[in-house]
Amino acid sequence: MDHSKKNEDQKDETQLDRESLLQGILDHSPAYIYIKDLNGHYILTNRKSEEMFNIKSGDIQGRTPHEVLPREIADVFEDHDNAVIASDTQQEFDEIVIREGLPLNLLTILFPLRRETGESYAICGISTDITRRKQAESAEHEQRILAEAFADTAAILNSTLDLNEVLDRILSNVEKVVPHDAAFILLIDDPQNCARIVRYKGFSEHSQIEALLLICIPVIDLHDTLEIPEWLKLKETDWVQSFVGVPIYFEKQIIGYLCLVSAVSKFFKDSQIERLHAFANQGSIAIRNARLHKQAQELAVLQERQRLAREMHDAVSQSLFSASVIAETLPRIWDRSPEIVKQDLVELQKLTQGALAEMRNLLVELRPQALINADLGDLMHQLVAGLAGRSHINVVADIKGRYFLPADVQIAFYRIAQEALHNVVKHSKASQVVINFENRWDTVSLSIIDNGCGFDLSKVPPDRLGLNIFHERAASIKAVIKINSVPGNGTVINLEWQNLDRQDT
Repeated sequence: MDHSKKNEDQKDETQLDRESLLQGILDHSPAYIYIKDLNGHYILTNRKSEEMFNIKSGDIQGRTPHEVLPREIADVFEDHDNAVIASDTQQEFDEIVIREGLPLNLLTILFPLRRETGESYAICGISTDITRRKQAESAEHEQRILAEAFADTAAILNSTLDLNEVLDRILSNVEKVVPHDAAFILLIDDPQNCARIVRYKGFSEHSQIEALLLICIPVIDLHDTLEIPEWLKLKETDWVQSFVGVPIYFEKQIIGYLCLVSAVSKFFKDSQIERLHAFANQGSIAIRNARLHKQAQELAVLQERQRLAREMHDAVSQSLFSASVIAETLPRIWDRSPEIVKQDLVELQKLTQGALAEMRNLLVELRPQALINADLGDLMHQLVAGLAGRSHINVVADIKGRYFLPADVQIAFYRIAQEALHNVVKHSKASQVVINFENRWDTVSLSIIDNGCGFDLSKVPPDRLGLNIFHERAASIKAVIKINSVPGNGTVINLEWQNLDRQDT
């Protein structure tokens, strides 16, 4: 009897040792581990419950989650338990619960415990706090998205010099950097020292932005748009609750502002504003480049207008003035000097034809598409007629062939011929010029030969007489140009372009 009792006592001690060992293992586990019966009562928990929920494991046993945990967390655990009991299989849950006002991301594995008969009698749960891991993953993902946004923005913005397109792309890409409801860009109007909206996105109704477009916001007040009286007076913007505007700098000078608005109060965080600053700095270079490009285009247009005005004065006006003088003298000498009248009529016809040709040339200049669509031979005839009309140089021209040419080839031949004939009139002092132009199926050739004073090619700076322009235009179409000139023996210009596509057929 004593021996049997001793065995039972040893078994009890062994059982206690096993339970103590198991509890020790559970208590040192980094995860929250618990076992519940099928009615939802805790059978066993480890010390992680104290760290995770500020509840001692001894206070949990025998009770349900709703008796020891906040309702929101208890509801989550109860839903998980019911799902496992219903399916009688292991399941995994990744869910965020709120603990003391802060999010807690738990990864929970639940599985049924079974008797030897296979019948489930309890549920074991292992919950791991993965909040930091999720935050790290989220931060890494956010940084990757931000880096990609900056890289995409740099590539996209530098791919165009059109100001409106640059501004549109800035507004499109800023969505990847900072969330918002609507955005707009203000650029500073230097004469008035104020900023105006030049581009916008996200306003649901046109009337909202239509009213804003009329506002000229003083730069000094731009630190908070919601405090600007002109803005506050607008009923169209009373939905705006949060605003952030960061300056767009270029070389320490503010050229505009990138602004975001939200319908949620205190929406923008400091970290987001820092990103917006970095994004605006990136966009400033593209805006500045586009502005400079636009200014250069406007300057080029102005210079082209001035050039055309000079040519009209030098060529057309002088020809028409000479024709007018001849026309006025003809009636007075009609009877007494018929031979002179006949000569003057020939000169008058030459002048008017030349003026007409020059006007046609100027019209071509004003309509670049006409330069591409016209036959190159016809354009050469107009250049020849213009030269004959405005000078006393004897012009001999042989113009052959009518084949369609690529636009860049057509423009290059026209410009080179135009500049060469201009040089003949202005510099050569020639009495005759011979022009040969032939547009064949596979080759286009042009030669301009004058009997003028000529020049020493080795002593002429490359920026004189447009020689560098000749070579640049020829190189742009892969044509061959040769210029030969000898002092006292005139100048010869030969230009040839081969259509390799047609030669292969």
